[in-house]
Amino acid sequence: MGFLKGHSDQVTAIVSGSSTTEGKDSTVLVSGSRDKTLILWTLEGRNEETMQFGKPLRTMTGHNHFVTDLAMTSGNSHLISSSWDKTMRLWNLRTCETQALYQSNNKELNTVCFSKDNRYIFSGGCENKMMLWNTKGEKKADSSQENHQDWVSRIRYSPSAKHQFYASAGWDGRLKIWSGHFRNNGYIQAHDSPIYALSIANNGTFISTGGKDGKVKLFNISESSSPCAEFNCGSIVNDLAFNPMFRMLAAATDDSIRIWDITKLDEDEVLCVIAPRDENSIGEDEDDVDEDYEDAGEDDAPKKSNIRITSLTWSATGKYIYAGCSNGTIQVFNIEHSA
Repeated sequence: MGFLKGHSDQVTAIVSGSSTTEGKDSTVLVSGSRDKTLILWTLEGRNEETMQFGKPLRTMTGHNHFVTDLAMTSGNSHLISSSWDKTMRLWNLRTCETQALYQSNNKELNTVCFSKDNRYIFSGGCENKMMLWNTKGEKKADSSQENHQDWVSRIRYSPSAKHQFYASAGWDGRLKIWSGHFRNNGYIQAHDSPIYALSIANNGTFISTGGKDGKVKLFNISESSSPCAEFNCGSIVNDLAFNPMFRMLAAATDDSIRIWDITKLDEDEVLCVIAPRDENSIGEDEDDVDEDYEDAGEDDAPKKSNIRITSLTWSATGKYIYAGCSNGTIQVFNIEHSA
């Protein structure tokens, strides 16, 4: 569909706002980058001539190292960002100014998320424990027991009102399930190498993990600690996202976006593989933008590119997927699906 251009280095995190009108996408999209900035975008839709899908509305500065993760409140009013500068910043998206500054214990931060009610903030980074904060920037607790055995790479809170929990993943390959103020509900040795990506489906039932081993694993934690599906991506998995409206899972890898239909796990095949686009080649081979792999196996892959997909998020309606890339662009794809 087009590009969003504004960052000068790798796009490390993207988050889209929730829809305020049923059936319509949110116009709020924020990205973070290795260029130390955040960008709030204005989304204009596909421009056939320029291939721009939107433009930077505001650039938010303040971090002095890589931005590593982003999370937005359910009302799209505030955003939290984490960074390797050992801080988190709570941003008011109406003014694009920092409302609160959080200082970690001299450790770089890799991940951040809000609780379901937006009252608390969880963080993790280059240590084995996690921290809990209020929205004023005050630390309230940390995970003093049952910690990871290596760096914490991702923390995500369940979007489901029925299933209230949060999950963490780390470089120890473990997936941990938590409730309350770091009450541990057990762990799964999901991978034998570092986990870089973690996502929880809107119904709070499915959890996906992926990382250095190039595998995506899907868990139904209410049924078993063993994965209900495992997909081989053939390259490092940098990010994962469940479609908010349809039962699909997308993975950002070093060579492509891969999407699976999780209603058809017994078929064990990828729904589609999307190669990142070089904006200089747009128009030369439009048929390669979104290749349908309905008859393809897991070993099939798109043409190699020097552009890596480093982060991704779905739009609120599940119609679009925004893919952050290693060259600083965000590529926007329209995903057709059946209800």
